[in-house]
Amino acid sequence: MARTVSGSGAAIEPIFDEVFGVRAVKVVNGGTGYTSADPPRLTVTGCGTPTQEALLYPIIDQDSGRIIHVRVLNRGKGYDPLRLGIYPQAETPNVVDSFDINKV
Repeated sequence: MARTVSGSGAAIEPIFDEVFGVRAVKVVNGGTGYTSADPPRLTVTGCGTPTQEALLYPIIDQDSGRIIHVRVLNRGKGYDPLRLGIYPQAETPNVVDSFDINKV
């Protein structure tokens, strides 16, 4: 079931490891209007078919609604770094909702 995700304008860049997984994500622009109660699902797309998908979780500042950090829960592997893009998706079947932001 599709839903409307709050927020827009975020720009992030991946940093790769030796097996072409996403080791870390640099937040270039945090965007506006995001909520930690309903975070966007970040999906790695446009880079071929990985052997294992990365699982990314955005950390959102509650006061400003900006993405301030992206936590890599699972690096994945086999991405093509020349074509990589990370985009928020409207569907969020795999969002981890038990993450404690105070442990970052």
